[in-house]
Amino acid sequence: MTHVVSTVVSFLPLFLSLLVVSSEDVIRLPSQASKFFHPTEDEGDDSSSAGTKWAVLVAGSRGYWNYRHQADVCHAYQLLRKGGVKEENIVVFMYDDIAKNKENPRPGIIINSPNGDDVYNGVPKDYTGNDVNVGNLFAVILGNKTALKGGSGKVVDSGPNDHIFIYYSDHGGPGVLGVLSRGL
Repeated sequence: MTHVVSTVVSFLPLFLSLLVVSSEDVIRLPSQASKFFHPTEDEGDDSSSAGTKWAVLVAGSRGYWNYRHQADVCHAYQLLRKGGVKEENIVVFMYDDIAKNKENPRPGIIINSPNGDDVYNGVPKDYTGNDVNVGNLFAVILGNKTALKGGSGKVVDSGPNDHIFIYYSDHGGPGVLGVLSRGL
């Protein structure tokens, strides 16, 4: 337990420093989320002043009993693609151990709602298995290719006007965050 607490303490300042990049609000309210897909006329849409849209999608748990986390990430990927975010600007972390799991009644398919459509098809597997870890997550967010250990090598290569959406699906609660392969 001491290891978990010390890891959480060391993780939080780095995570918070990523959020507090400037004096501007970095964390957006849910009511502002639609601006990610539909900028106002003042913000433009694909002009260089509007920047590039990036997304990092993370399913931090593994195993069929945690089906929902990977299903949610796959669904988020499909929504981002339908919303116009380019595939090369979406980085996906998922263990990728449920689509072909022997317990899956629909082999090779992941759904996000009962009798739903396949949300797994077409999702890139940038970081899977043991490559789903805290070190790779930080490297991807910070655009640090040299710090990566495995995976596709895809990172967020953002600029000052870019918008980055990070979706994290895993266990957590007040003071606790389930993180990737070894926990945090």
